[in-house]
Amino acid sequence: MGNAQSGNNPLTWKLRRALPDDDVSGWYEKIGNDSDRAQFIHAIITVITNNGQLDLQSYDFSLMYSRRENDRVVARIVAEKDGKIQAKIEPVADGKDQKESFRALKKHVELMLDRILQDVPSGGAAIASVAGSSRAPTAAVRNVPVEAPPAYGSDVKTGLKR
Repeated sequence: MGNAQSGNNPLTWKLRRALPDDDVSGWYEKIGNDSDRAQFIHAIITVITNNGQLDLQSYDFSLMYSRRENDRVVARIVAEKDGKIQAKIEPVADGKDQKESFRALKKHVELMLDRILQDVPSGGAAIASVAGSSRAPTAAVRNVPVEAPPAYGSDVKTGLKR
């Protein structure tokens, strides 16, 4: 899953400290013997940094609960620096208690992640756009036939040697 899940990423460690542990029953989905907590942490990082566009490495993260006027609880992930909240993930949905509001937050993060991922190009086209290639992959994205590069002139195409 890339660097966001590796143990070397400070955002991963900060979110691990802020979120409930794996062993808290019913807060995460089970995947075999493990929970989906690691995937959720990676999703939070992708969403709160707007797919890496915001550098939040020096920020602290918290899971905060507040009560709405209708007595429902809302869970939020916040990024703060110097005591000031700079970024947050806040779901529209809430819950009757912390566990239910956490599940609403988790679903919200998963939906936002899906929106981000839909804007990311797929396969070789994505790698070419990141690498800055302007030849075959770009044309492939548009489904346009690609001409052979100049190094492959007619002699090479027909197998003739000079």
